[in-house]
Amino acid sequence: THGSPGAFWEQEQESLLFVIEMKKERLQKQGDKLRQMEALIEKNFALEAQVKQVLCQNEDLRVQIDNYQALVRQLSKEQSELQEAFKKQSLQGQKMTQEKEELLFKLSMMKTPVAAGVNKE
Repeated sequence: THGSPGAFWEQEQESLLFVIEMKKERLQKQGDKLRQMEALIEKNFALEAQVKQVLCQNEDLRVQIDNYQALVRQLSKEQSELQEAFKKQSLQGQKMTQEKEELLFKLSMMKTPVAAGVNKE
């Protein structure tokens, strides 16, 4: 015969307790994994928010760069125009200085013969 029914049920109970313990451990591991996944999801959301913020800052910086480049082009054009105007003014100043020198020379030449003529008399 197979032994007493009490021993069978005791062995059955131990077997069930072992299965319950194994399932409990598996559920704990799954719970741990679930908590890790939830933490990763939260971290992912935070990182996505940071990425959006960085992308917005990047776009703002692109706009600033475009504005600065436009300003540089404008200032470069103005500098070129000012250099051209300065060059013209400089040439005009040189021309006027030359004309002044010529007029002073003519004036001195006009005075000299008159003075020489006065001395001769």
